[in-house]
Amino acid sequence: MNLKVISRNIGLALLVSALFMLLSVIVSLANGNDSALAALLISFSLTFIVGIFPFIFVRRTENITLTDGYMIIVLSWILSFVFGMLPYALWGGPFTLDNAWFESVSGFTATGASILENVEELPKSLLFWRASTHFIGGLGVVVFLLLIIPNSSPVRLRLTNMELSSLSKDAYSTRANRTVSIFAYVYLTIVAAAFVAYLLCGMSVFDAVCHAFSVSATGGFSTRTASIGAFHSIAVDIVTMVFMIISTSPTWWSSS
Repeated sequence: MNLKVISRNIGLALLVSALFMLLSVIVSLANGNDSALAALLISFSLTFIVGIFPFIFVRRTENITLTDGYMIIVLSWILSFVFGMLPYALWGGPFTLDNAWFESVSGFTATGASILENVEELPKSLLFWRASTHFIGGLGVVVFLLLIIPNSSPVRLRLTNMELSSLSKDAYSTRANRTVSIFAYVYLTIVAAAFVAYLLCGMSVFDAVCHAFSVSATGGFSTRTASIGAFHSIAVDIVTMVFMIISTSPTWWSSS
C-alpha cells in the first residue's frame, strides 16, 4: 500500500472541502460577519492545513495499486465527513458531536435527512456550507479528484473504473478522461440551469444557489424548515420536480 499516493489524493479531497468552507466564509462576511464566521474560519484553516500537508512533505508519485485506489475512495469520503462536521460542531446550537456527524454524512451522501427542527435559526453562511456538502457529494469527492489529476495518469484511470458503477460504465464508449469530463459538465449544467430556473421563479440569489446545489444532488437540504413549501409557489414545485427527475437519470443523459 502506497501511503504517499494515498495521502496526496486524500489531501486533494480535503482541499475541495476547504474551498467551499472558504466560500462560506465569504458568505458570512457578505452578511455582516454572521455568527458562524469563527467556526467556518477555524474549520477552513484546519481542513486546508491537513489537505495541503501531503503536498509539502510528500513527494509526488503516480504509481498506484488497486488497494491504493480503494483506500483513496474510502478515506476521502470518511475524512470529508469528519472535517465537514467541524463547522456545525464549532458553531454549536443544536449540533452536538453526534448531530454534527449526522448532518455532515447526510449532506455528503445527498441523503437529505436532518436533525434540525428550525432550519432558519442557522446563519446564511452555515446554510451555504450545508448546501455545499450536497453539491460536493452529488458530483462525488473522487470525481473532483479525477478533474484535477492529469489525463494521462494511471491514477485517474483506476479511480474512474472504481468510482463509476457498472451500469454507468456500460453507458460510455469513451475513454476515462472524457467520461469524467462528461459527468462534470452535465452536473454543472444542471446546477446552473436549476439556479436560473429558481431565480425566474422569484427566489433570491442565495436561496436559488442553495436549492440548485440540493436538487442537482437529489438531496433534500433547504434554507427553510418547510423546504420548498415555504415559498408557496407552484412554479418552484414544478422546477424542483423537473430537475429531480433529470438528476436521477444519469444513464440516459450521460450516454454517448
